[in-house]
Amino acid sequence: MIVPQGFVNRVFVLTDGQVSNAHSCIELARQNSEKARVHTFGIGGDCDRSLVEGMAKAGRGTASFAGDNTSDLRPLVIQALKRASVPSLKECNLSWGGKPGPLGELFRNELITST
Repeated sequence: MIVPQGFVNRVFVLTDGQVSNAHSCIELARQNSEKARVHTFGIGGDCDRSLVEGMAKAGRGTASFAGDNTSDLRPLVIQALKRASVPSLKECNLSWGGKPGPLGELFRNELITST
């Protein structure tokens, strides 16, 4: 699919388990991060959290998780669609109390927390 100049594709990945090539998946998202934003969903307690978070971070998207007892995925999907439909800020940093820290990708109306 050809994307007009200045636009990016949105890719949504759902997983409920482990994959043998998590590093390759994350690297693929990173290599294509200027052409496609990757939003991921981890379903159930057995999903690979590092894969879900890693692909979303590398692909400049968001990661969402639904536990084993989640019966309605609509709120997670709606939130991801909202984030995917607006521009984001990339490679953001924040200095708080003299401690600089990377924030990564920022989306509209997203709460920033620090530990």
